Amino acid sequence: MAEFGVGVFFQALTIPEVVLPPLVVAAAIDVAGAAAGALWRRRRSAANAPAAPAAAGDLGAL
Repeated sequence: MAEFGVGVFFQALTIPEVVLPPLVVAAAIDVAGAAAGALWRRRRSAANAPAAPAAAGDLGAL
């Protein structure tokens, strides 16, 4: 019985209607996650950036 199940599983992997939709969904999630991660890293690095050094004649920085 297990051999039949394994055979059906591998046979299903050759059917494009079964294989392609999960791959498309996984690719879309990957692209969205990469874009969100890049945006998060950009915002995080901007928030942690050191303040600009004071100008030479700026007495307000003392």
